[in-house]
Amino acid sequence: RMAAVPPLRSQPLLSGGRFGNPWPTWTPLWSTGKVWARLSGGVNAHADARTPAVPAGLHPVRPVTADELTASDNLVCWIGHATVFMRVCGVNILADPIWADQLGVDLGITKIGRKRLRSLPLQLDQLPRIDFVLISHNHMDHLDLPTVTRLHELSDPTFLVPMGLKEWFTATGIAKAVEFTWWDCKADLHPALEFHFVPAQHWTGRNLLFDYCKSLWGGWVITSSGDASGPRVYFAGDSGYCRCATCNTTLTMPACLKKSVTLLARLTCLSSLSVPRRHEFRCRRSTLA
Repeated sequence: RMAAVPPLRSQPLLSGGRFGNPWPTWTPLWSTGKVWARLSGGVNAHADARTPAVPAGLHPVRPVTADELTASDNLVCWIGHATVFMRVCGVNILADPIWADQLGVDLGITKIGRKRLRSLPLQLDQLPRIDFVLISHNHMDHLDLPTVTRLHELSDPTFLVPMGLKEWFTATGIAKAVEFTWWDCKADLHPALEFHFVPAQHWTGRNLLFDYCKSLWGGWVITSSGDASGPRVYFAGDSGYCRCATCNTTLTMPACLKKSVTLLARLTCLSSLSVPRRHEFRCRRSTLA
C-alpha cells in the first residue's frame, strides 16, 4: 500500500529565473545524491541496455505516405522516439519532431551524440502540410534545430511551446511560437481545437552551464472545441515517476482530464503505438484509460 504524501501542487516553482518541480519526489539534477550516482556509475549502470543493437527479426519500419496520413480526419502515426504525427478533426499536428539521424553537439568535423537506430517511415518533405507543432521541452532528443527550421520552411506551422522557449524560436527566425505554462488552455488558435499544457516531472537544458531549467516542460492535451464526444489526445512528452496519495481524480486536473482522457484510443493508428496507462504524474494506477 502506498503511503500518503502531501497534496501535489500543480504549478511549477520559479526561482532566480529557473523553473522547478513542486513535488517532494523530485531532487535537483545537481543534488549530492545524483552527482555521486553518476560519478560511481549508478545512473549509467545499464547504459548498454538502453542503447541496444536492433535485434534480429524485429518488424521493419513500414513506410507511410502523405495520402495515408490524411486519409481520415482522426488518426495517429508514430514516427519514432517521441515524435508523433496526429490528425485531429482534420488538423495536422506534429509532436516533438525529430528527423535527425544523430543528435548532439555538432563539432564541424564530427558530431557527438546518439545515432538513430530505426529508419524513419517518411522524410520531412513527404509530410502533408503541418498546422501545429507541439514541443514538450527543449532537450535535444525532443527539439532539433534543423528539423524545426525545415518544418518552418515547408509549412510555416504554429509552434506551441513551454514558457521560456519562445525566445529560442525567435532567435532561429521562427515568429509563430505561442508560449504556455501548466494548465494553460487556448481555444483561439484553431476553431476546431483546444490546446492544454499539463504538468510533467522533468527538467530542461540544452547547455547545462547557462540554460538549466530556464524554460518549462510538460505534456499536451488536445480536445475538440464544443464537442464533448470528439477526439481527445494526451501527449506526455518526457516525465519522471511521481507518487501521489490516491491516484484518482482528486488530483487537480482540467475538465478534459477528469473524464478519463482518451489516449489516442479514438484515433486510427497507422503504426503500432504503445501508450502507457499512466497520467501526467506517472502514477501506478490511474482513472485515465
